[in-house]
Amino acid sequence: MIGVLAIPAYGLQMFWIKQADTYGKFKIITLGLFISAIALFGLSIAGSIGGAIGIAVIVTFGMMNSTGYAAGYPMSQSIFADEYNKAYAKTMNTNIINADVSAAPLKILNNLANALGLIFGGALISFVGFTGMFIIYGSAVLGWGILSLKKKADWKLE
Repeated sequence: MIGVLAIPAYGLQMFWIKQADTYGKFKIITLGLFISAIALFGLSIAGSIGGAIGIAVIVTFGMMNSTGYAAGYPMSQSIFADEYNKAYAKTMNTNIINADVSAAPLKILNNLANALGLIFGGALISFVGFTGMFIIYGSAVLGWGILSLKKKADWKLE
């Protein structure tokens, strides 16, 4: 089942990257946030639906969340790497951008996020259950998307 949910996360990345080249990274990342938020809210109610229909609803919203992930994750990694490499080149007083420089911090941040997600996600589930966790997580993702739209100019987002 996990493999099915991962198909859009990997299969749609190139599609979303091409869309970002056409429409801009900010628009695609924000779209990904909203797709994921809707999916997370859907997952919050999916657990109360039993039987085969419940499983189909969970898979559908899981794939939808994976689609949102595919829209945002590669672009956010690209932005981080670009900004980190520029800052590193400026600090080192060089015009040469070395893509390997950002690889280590990016991997560290990804691994830290994975570890913290498991810890805090597990703690959250123990307090509010799966339904509450999806509602809280969906609200956080939706809130981040709305805040990004409001602060786009202040944060100098493309």
